Amino acid sequence: MKKILLIIIIAGSSLIATAQTYTISPSSTVNETALCNQFNAFYIYQNNVSVNTLNLGWTFISNNLPSGWGIQFCDNFNCYSWPNIPATGTMTPVVAGGQASTSLDVTAATAGSGTFIVYVYDIANPTNGDTLTYIVTSDCPTGIADQSQDNSLSVFPNPVIDYLNITSDKSSSIEHLFIYNSFGQQLYEKTISGSEFKKIDVSHYSPGLYMLVIKDENGKQTSKSFVK
Repeated sequence: MKKILLIIIIAGSSLIATAQTYTISPSSTVNETALCNQFNAFYIYQNNVSVNTLNLGWTFISNNLPSGWGIQFCDNFNCYSWPNIPATGTMTPVVAGGQASTSLDVTAATAGSGTFIVYVYDIANPTNGDTLTYIVTSDCPTGIADQSQDNSLSVFPNPVIDYLNITSDKSSSIEHLFIYNSFGQQLYEKTISGSEFKKIDVSHYSPGLYMLVIKDENGKQTSKSFVK
């Protein structure tokens, strides 16, 4: 009887030691639609269900989203733009009952789909973790006409360090320029003439994903993402 009791105690202690310290919401796999030429942020939350502060880490697994998309991965401490996403990262500690998050920010300029996968885990017990899978499909239209229209506008260099250059096959139609960050905040606005040289100083911007929005004389808007 004592031997059986001892086995039960040891087994119970093992279960306590490896108990899940957090839960995932809404799910470890999310299937999302990215609106064409817009910022899209897709979140997966980690909820601390323990009585202690939780320290989470993550490991990048894979990305096969279309190469023409703007892609940014964020934890609850930092954001990283593709292809400069590190192999591993550490998140800000989460107090008991608190919540952390990881997000995939996508700007889809073309039709397509793909997956982005990371592994999130409790640093105190790396085997106590979850594989997070973001499945993203763009609602951008397909077809030769759409691709030709998209190619009429260029921003370079991309990634950019200091000055962003803008060229268009229809330069006379560009009247308003706007730049937004990944939180949707407007950072820049300028009204220009068609003959004015289009060069924007972004040297003071923080590293990350940005959206350039151009509005022509007919009120039509075109968007291009770029990385700083």
